[in-house]
Amino acid sequence: MIAELYNHCLSDTPMCEHCIDSVEDAHHYFFTCSKYTNFRDVLCQTIQTFFIVTISFILIDYSVVV
Repeated sequence: MIAELYNHCLSDTPMCEHCIDSVEDAHHYFFTCSKYTNFRDVLCQTIQTFFIVTISFILIDYSVVV
């Protein structure tokens, strides 16, 4: 994260280069940075699909979800 680099004098600014008005800390990087919106969407869809299949397997029957 840029903010950590800035804290250690390894970067000129703690600001995100993609979201000009935001400090690039861990929360910003993982949850709000516009650069990673598509990656977050894919990750959430993948997790949701995995969760549904897993719950279906546990509660119903494996043959139902295949």
